[in-house]
Amino acid sequence: MAIVINYRFPIAVLGACLCLSAIAPAEAVPLQSPMLISQTQLLPPPPTSPNPVPDPSALSFTPNATSYRVMALVTSPVQEQQVKAAYPGAFFTTFNGQRLLQIGSFSDPLNAQQAALSLQNLGLETVINP
Repeated sequence: MAIVINYRFPIAVLGACLCLSAIAPAEAVPLQSPMLISQTQLLPPPPTSPNPVPDPSALSFTPNATSYRVMALVTSPVQEQQVKAAYPGAFFTTFNGQRLLQIGSFSDPLNAQQAALSLQNLGLETVINP
């Protein structure tokens, strides 16, 4: 059998083909024996968060004894507009059977007294309920 070399192929291609045949096969790497299930170790549970999020259904509101609600007796729409202009978050509530406009709840009694005084300056009757 005769080998015919086509000289139209570049020498580099022919050389690459010859080099490929000279590569030795890779050495066989011994396989480790498979791990049996009885040999596995369970991982410990993940650490708990330092500040776990509480379950919202477990939370309950208990009125704070140091909270001072400030309310005003409003008898006209003009008075209601005046109060809501000064305290936009004001809302109506019932206290001792009367419908009052609550302007806020304060933890500091001095702040509650100042808010009540601002309502009294508008000519309104005020109530501070601890």
